Amino acid sequence: MSNSLNYNPEDPDKMMLPAGLTCGDCAHISRCKFIFGHVDTDINCDWSPSRFVFKKQDEVSA
Repeated sequence: MSNSLNYNPEDPDKMMLPAGLTCGDCAHISRCKFIFGHVDTDINCDWSPSRFVFKKQDEVSA
């Protein structure tokens, strides 16, 4: 298990996504685009704690 933080200590409300993943990989991206103005390439989650959830396989191919 990694001891690295999943947030920036200077801005603890911004939760960093796992390395190599972006908001576009999350099942909630449509909601976050609407609420927070996120784009697929963002790497921080505005939900605290992070609500990052992988997209289902059928959503990835759509």
